[in-house]
Amino acid sequence: MSIDKKKIYRKRNPFLIALKVLAAAVAALILLIVLLFFSFQKYIVYTPDGIRLEIPYLQQYRK
Repeated sequence: MSIDKKKIYRKRNPFLIALKVLAAAVAALILLIVLLFFSFQKYIVYTPDGIRLEIPYLQQYRK
């Protein structure tokens, strides 16, 4: 006796696919922001006038 098992094809919901892509993009953006924050933290200069960001390779463009 053999039972014929039918394979059921389930449609992929385009809304869920778009939601997963959007979630991945938001997660990547948050990761990039955190990475930039910690990498530029060493260039923060505290002055009596306030906080300033001094990036050495951008100093040549500053007048």
